[in-house]
Amino acid sequence: MKRTIKRWASSLTSLVPLLLSGMADAAQTTSVHNWQAPSYIASSFIKIALQREHEQVRSGILLKWQNPIDYYIYTPNEAIAPFAALMKTHLQQLSDITGLPLRSVPFKQARMQIFIVPQAQVDQTLIRFYGRQPFNKKITSHAVCYGQVKLHNSVLQGATIVIPIDNAIAKGKAIDCLIEETTQVLGLPNDSDQVFPSIFNDHSIDRYLSGLDYVLLKILFDSRLQTGMSTTEVQKLLPTIIKDLKQRGEITGAERKVRSEGLYRQLGGS
Repeated sequence: MKRTIKRWASSLTSLVPLLLSGMADAAQTTSVHNWQAPSYIASSFIKIALQREHEQVRSGILLKWQNPIDYYIYTPNEAIAPFAALMKTHLQQLSDITGLPLRSVPFKQARMQIFIVPQAQVDQTLIRFYGRQPFNKKITSHAVCYGQVKLHNSVLQGATIVIPIDNAIAKGKAIDCLIEETTQVLGLPNDSDQVFPSIFNDHSIDRYLSGLDYVLLKILFDSRLQTGMSTTEVQKLLPTIIKDLKQRGEITGAERKVRSEGLYRQLGGS
């Protein structure tokens, strides 16, 4: 593993372009689906925000991050550190979209704790920080990367994210993991093949935030939506929220906005 890490360090300047091969079309929208239609946006929000892929939290209850994004990123050596820099770029974009303050803090103060480590070091790293392995083996044995939220009385309080970086690179999912896991733990926990274009669609080509993802985040962090709301309560408010976003140009300008910021801009997407 140490030899592998050294190779990463020595070839760092060519590593990111390799990760991005085949990603030139990652944020392209589709002419097949009119994702900007209010009904499509509303349906997509219900699927991603209120339905559940995993049963950590029961479906039909809205979750949203209510605190500043106080984060801590752990990388074991300088070879992996550039991935932490990429993560920080994405977290800044999430902060800009949601309006949540962004702060880098020590581990014990962090509400969002992110571990970017080689697969072989995952267990020992988590045990070192938490005294145990906090993830179910059913998740760690199948997922390329994974995260879980921390709740108190159905209120989202924090999150732990793990990216086994060598495994993610080998599967061509490094950028996907950086973006999707951190975005989901803000309160968009589900994946759906029926939502496109989106990072929340496992079969989508999108690896960067799409225009639809931007709008879903804007809806989630609208002050009219409160944590703990039911699907019915959310559905009543969605038409007005979406109408207001449309009037402000947030929907028509969403794709341009996400392409001009964050990792899409930094990594040269087109």
